[in-house]
Amino acid sequence: MRNLFAIVFAVCMAHAKATANDSEIVLNIRCVYGEHQIDLSRGPFQANDELQTQIDVLRFYLSDIQLLQNDSIVYREPNSFHLVDASLTGSMRILVDKFNMNGGKSGKAPFNKIRFSVGIDSATNVGGAMAGDLDPTRGMYWTWQSGYINVKLEGKSKKSSAAAHDFQLHLGGYAEPNNSLQIVMIRTKEVNNVTIELDVKKFIDAVNMGENHHVMSPSLFAVLLSKFFADAFSVKSQ
Repeated sequence: MRNLFAIVFAVCMAHAKATANDSEIVLNIRCVYGEHQIDLSRGPFQANDELQTQIDVLRFYLSDIQLLQNDSIVYREPNSFHLVDASLTGSMRILVDKFNMNGGKSGKAPFNKIRFSVGIDSATNVGGAMAGDLDPTRGMYWTWQSGYINVKLEGKSKKSSAAAHDFQLHLGGYAEPNNSLQIVMIRTKEVNNVTIELDVKKFIDAVNMGENHHVMSPSLFAVLLSKFFADAFSVKSQ
């Protein structure tokens, strides 16, 4: 009888797990440097490349997440603001509830594109600091005049002409001509489990750190670097 109860319990738990998984789409955020994963929960990331690149801080905002079938939006996340922090593994996973999609759980609303913004839109910036991931205590807010920091990347690299080869790239700004918000559109073949990858090496390779290794306020250069950062995203199949 005890064995029978154990079997029934295991089957019920498996069914519950499958049901939960079937009702959600998982967006996994993976930060890499080339082929190596960046996990700052264990301390600074050391690339051991010819530039002796080290990553100490990597945080960025993903917002206005949308799923599309061709050019039609099948899901748009409400209150969509996510602070991704490479030192906090819990921030690297975003769940989408299928019941909120056009077509619901029936699967009649598949998607083949993901669109999201890197950063915080001007309306939210003008509206003032908020709670949750937008809380100023998260360290991603300048002032009401400058708004949110969309991307924060700090570390060391021989590319930097600073005395200690350090760099601090704090990218943000919402007022023209320094609006650094970037929109990313990427295709995917996955349905229930999608990995969105950010290649920091691709970004750093594009940055001229000989002239600009410290960016700490809105500027045209911050806008340019924000475009480079957005270009470093892609979708990887599981």
